[in-house]
Amino acid sequence: MSTAALTKTFATLGASLGFAVLSMGSALAYNTSLSNTGTNRYSQADLQIGAYTKGNQTMGASLINDSTAGKQFWVYCVDPLTTSKLTSTYATATLDSFMGVTLNSGGVATGGNGAASAYKTLFTSAPYSTVDNYEYQSGTVSLYNNLVELYSYAYKDSMTSNTKSAAFQYVLWELLGDAGSGVADPTKSGGAYFSNTNFESVRTQAEKYLDALNNANESFWTSSLGLTKSAYNYTVYKSTSSPSSQAFLAVSDKPSKVPEPGSIALAFAAFGAVAYTRRRKQ
Repeated sequence: MSTAALTKTFATLGASLGFAVLSMGSALAYNTSLSNTGTNRYSQADLQIGAYTKGNQTMGASLINDSTAGKQFWVYCVDPLTTSKLTSTYATATLDSFMGVTLNSGGVATGGNGAASAYKTLFTSAPYSTVDNYEYQSGTVSLYNNLVELYSYAYKDSMTSNTKSAAFQYVLWELLGDAGSGVADPTKSGGAYFSNTNFESVRTQAEKYLDALNNANESFWTSSLGLTKSAYNYTVYKSTSSPSSQAFLAVSDKPSKVPEPGSIALAFAAFGAVAYTRRRKQ
């Protein structure tokens, strides 16, 4: 076989392998049943969510079992006024699909149609349809980017204690239902806010996350809180049961960037050329 033919063979093989690797990295939507393992990172706080008074509200991450995927993972609740009814059936979606946004090559939301999103459907249905000051936010592009920023910097930190986990859960709820995305101060009206100072440690930690999130410079997360950025894949679990159960958001570490198919093909071609040359010399 000539050097040119051998190079072409390896290039074709490399391109095929590159496509296969990239395909394996794609997340597929599926239906499943979720159940609670009983392991959690909960704490409590007295909250006011719109017109709802939630005394001793349990907040934080839960370890969930996915029967279809055969694995366990941590989730945060998306909708605070919906009752959790695990075991329930769920459909999965990526966060950008759930929010109805489109992403650029860097994973930043730049457009989309949040008005037709599952997020809007959830937050305009009962009980949210009758709740003042806690509702669907039309600015889904900025909301999506804020959610990703929160998770990128604070998610790992939130899993280090029950207090931080509860604070993270509060900030997630605040972002999803309050256009102001304001402070967690008891004097605040509207959105989700702490109705008193009974759980000061949770409120104080929530303020730290919100201060960083509301700062125009992302480096504030590192300079002020000592937190570093991580990259995640985001999966929303939306209930398909009737009556509906809470929706959940889970993340998994995003794998290192896979080499482009062309780069893999080039490497195979170079390897083939070297091997062929050595055989000729022998």
